[in-house]
Amino acid sequence: MTSAKKFQDTTALQSLPYSAIREELEKEHESLTEFLHSIANAYIVYYCDPVLRSLFFYTLAVKSKIKEVEEIHKTFCTEAISKGAKKISQLANVDEKTAMVVFKAFYGALLSRLIFVEYLCTPDVDYVSEIIRLIEKSLKN
Repeated sequence: MTSAKKFQDTTALQSLPYSAIREELEKEHESLTEFLHSIANAYIVYYCDPVLRSLFFYTLAVKSKIKEVEEIHKTFCTEAISKGAKKISQLANVDEKTAMVVFKAFYGALLSRLIFVEYLCTPDVDYVSEIIRLIEKSLKN
């Protein structure tokens, strides 16, 4: 492997959100609200750099062409969804299927924020709080 290729693969791997939220997935949390806020804050802080955001989207676009990146991305997604859903299931007292949908929807909302960050009129704290409020409301129904 050339040094340029190794650099490209390493940079691609660093652009993935695993290192940003892994610690939050492992921590103990007192409530669903605290857990979701911690994930969102870690994600938003990690991607505050526009270059890293661009690298992340580039990595998603080319991951199928870089076997190592594709495998790590798949492993990360599987682990993150599983751990996130388990946490939500425990904290919100819901079944794992519901918790998995909730975690994917929450994560999708964070991804949407990255896509539209330049056009958001809502401050991050308000955006995240509203998403969490909607999730909690839906789980109470």
